[in-house]
Amino acid sequence: MVVLYPTFLCKDGKYYLVSVPDLDSHTQGKSMEDAVVMARDLIGNDLLEREKHGLAIPEPSNYEEASKKAKKYEDIYDFSKGLFTLVDVDMDEFRRKYDNRTVRRNVTLPSWMDYEAKKQNINVSGILQEALAKILKATK
Repeated sequence: MVVLYPTFLCKDGKYYLVSVPDLDSHTQGKSMEDAVVMARDLIGNDLLEREKHGLAIPEPSNYEEASKKAKKYEDIYDFSKGLFTLVDVDMDEFRRKYDNRTVRRNVTLPSWMDYEAKKQNINVSGILQEALAKILKATK
């Protein structure tokens, strides 16, 4: 799933400040390119954290709504005067790259398979991960 969030970039001295108003989040980069990379990381990590805690994922707003939200911080910095752009994040790709937490799953096996796997010191969890990785790559 690819998400696309309105983002404002503003040059401030030697840095580019970044605001993603729908997520009420900010970051910065050393260059315009770095600022966009940082915006992608900010969006991806924010959404992963929301998923992890069962929180709602905000719908991306349009330019007018995003500009209003960006003005919320105008006493610190008026992001609405910056460059407006849309930053995309492929959440499936982002999740594969950065969300490597382990989760516990119960697997049902015939008793004889469990017996033979233990006898041969086979890591059932590792085999399952390898098989799932092959299957999931084949379906992408």
